[in-house]
Amino acid sequence: NDFESGDLAGWQNYEGSWNVSDGAYHGSGNGKSILESMSFSDFIYEVDICVNEATNWGGPVLRVTEPGAGLESYMGYCVNLNVQENAVWLSRHTNNWQHVANWPYDLEFNQTYHLRIVAEGPVITVYLDGEELGSYTDPDPYLEGYVGFRSYGTSLTMDNMSVRALGDKAPTITQEPSSAEILTGESAEFSVSAEGYEGARLTYQWQTSSNRVRWTDISGAESAVYRLENADLEQNGTYFRCIVSNEVDGTLYTAVSA
Repeated sequence: NDFESGDLAGWQNYEGSWNVSDGAYHGSGNGKSILESMSFSDFIYEVDICVNEATNWGGPVLRVTEPGAGLESYMGYCVNLNVQENAVWLSRHTNNWQHVANWPYDLEFNQTYHLRIVAEGPVITVYLDGEELGSYTDPDPYLEGYVGFRSYGTSLTMDNMSVRALGDKAPTITQEPSSAEILTGESAEFSVSAEGYEGARLTYQWQTSSNRVRWTDISGAESAVYRLENADLEQNGTYFRCIVSNEVDGTLYTAVSA
């Protein structure tokens, strides 16, 4: 949803101020706005988000059930951008607030960030501007619910929101990328093979990591083959993987290479 049309069918607001203007969704004060037209279980939730005031925090909510009036009146999770503390927080809500994960990040107000949240079973993984911040495994997880946004005493702007289901309609990876040993200045080629669900068209996004914990998208690496040119010593021990996706009935499903 890029909010250009101004259509908010399915959205339900619980206090705070929420509106569409200039082709984006805006929220402020203390409250939440929930998209109640569809419930999700395992999914990828992406949005461009800007914190307009350096006070308190806010961000996307997910797997929301039993929403009601009041800031904390719901079950689910929230990914909070806290500019004051230079951190991204994950909170768990059972009609109250529980801070369950903290990832330091140099945030600025009035700057737009691309947030991606992957919810799969009990594990929630958070990415900011293509960088994996970390994961949280809930020992008593909420496994399904609505998505939306929450503001706690701040002002938010959201755009380019999407939710894509994970599931058995994801592509099947038939050949994983192989490791390579090369000398400084040499090049290496990595490839992945996959089959789309019932022949669906595939898309690719290669990522890199130094520790297999935080992954970053490689700009322009969007085919089944990625070529690393002129390797240097700093890339020794670098890991690569590929995100393979296909669209089925308007929903994007994703698989990740090893």
